Amino acid sequence: MTIGTGNRRLLPARRIGAFIAERLDGRGAQAGHVESELAALAAGRRREQDALVILAGEFHRAREEDHALLRRQAEALEIAAAALTKLSANGTPASAADDELRALQQRHDHIEDELRGLRESHTRCQEELGAARTEADRMSRRLAAAHAKLRRARDELAVARLPWWRRRRAAAPLG
Repeated sequence: MTIGTGNRRLLPARRIGAFIAERLDGRGAQAGHVESELAALAAGRRREQDALVILAGEFHRAREEDHALLRRQAEALEIAAAALTKLSANGTPASAADDELRALQQRHDHIEDELRGLRESHTRCQEELGAARTEADRMSRRLAAAHAKLRRARDELAVARLPWWRRRRAAAPLG
């Protein structure tokens, strides 16, 4: 039995299995290569889609922030316009408002000067207190030393008043 291969050459039936296996191996490797390329392309496309989704989210967030900023600016302008309207409706001349503002500024400056003076006096008091504490500590140490000398002198006087036969035993703890 012979089988046609398409190039007009006939193969015996026993070699047909090897021929089919050879062609299938070549096509299988080719199909595996194509499948890996398709998988790589699909993964790349997924990454691109994910990146586009992220960019779209950032764009929407930025647009919402811009709208919020525009709303806040519009509200601030409305408040300023209302304040100007109210100021002009009250009939308060601008010079009176300026005078009041200057008076407030002068009062603020006066309070700042007083505060600065109080801070300086506080700093001086803190320095004097530190010096006084140092002096008190030094004096307390001198007083403790004077008490120790006085105690030793009293002990030596007490030993000196003893009769001579008791002086040696009494003087031993004094050193």
